[in-house]
Amino acid sequence: MALISSGVTVNLMNYVTGRSAVHEATESLNWKVLEVLMAYNANVNVQDINTSATPLHLLAKKVPTTHGEAHEKCVDLLLGHPNLDLNLKNKEGLTPILLAYQQVVY
Repeated sequence: MALISSGVTVNLMNYVTGRSAVHEATESLNWKVLEVLMAYNANVNVQDINTSATPLHLLAKKVPTTHGEAHEKCVDLLLGHPNLDLNLKNKEGLTPILLAYQQVVY
């Protein structure tokens, strides 16, 4: 919080990993950090520089039953955001919904 309060942008990209703080929070299922980032207007549709994956793509790749409440909370936070775009595709041409479907079926 101190960094954000001092003016550090929440949408800063890490050009080594290709990801933003929102990607990292969702990948680690840290819903508390995700909630703070969203409160400071973090871009929930940000796409990974290398894979074009959004934070929701990262969550869609995780099987919810093995990740429990933290996974559910992260998904709920993102789906509750009014600007979330469910139609963004990763470099494989998949939306988060199609990617989640693949995880369940395959």
